[in-house]
Amino acid sequence: MKITNLIVWKSATVLIALMIFSGCASNYGCLQQSRDVTKLFEHYKILDNYRYYYSGTEIEPNAIIGIKNDYMLVTKLWKNVDLTGKQLKNWIDRMHQTHDFPVSPYGSLILDQEGKQVGIWYSAWDKTTVNIEKDNHIIVHTPTVPIEKIRFFNLN
Repeated sequence: MKITNLIVWKSATVLIALMIFSGCASNYGCLQQSRDVTKLFEHYKILDNYRYYYSGTEIEPNAIIGIKNDYMLVTKLWKNVDLTGKQLKNWIDRMHQTHDFPVSPYGSLILDQEGKQVGIWYSAWDKTTVNIEKDNHIIVHTPTVPIEKIRFFNLN
């Protein structure tokens, strides 16, 4: 039974990876790693023309995003935050200290289906889906939990 579960999880992971690595297509956007965005977050810069959100806990978020003011994030999972430089520094420091991340967190551009930047992303987890909808409404899914974290929850 455990082998069957492993095969199902690996198949699901491959399917998700194919969807993510297929790039920005149709009404889907994507993430594109960016050293500039990484530096922006790691120098605790908050952009005026962005609204900020986080996923995870307020003390230890697993991802932080900024969405341009021209767009409306449609979400029940991301939490809106009036971000300060001090809070951003605390979050970034905690993200680098935690052992929950597989690698160090880094920044990415959030792009629409045409490659236009609609936001920024900072996390060690970059598995997500970005849906671009009518009237500049977008859905950015919270990071997909890696298989290693699923094992932590003991789903045997």
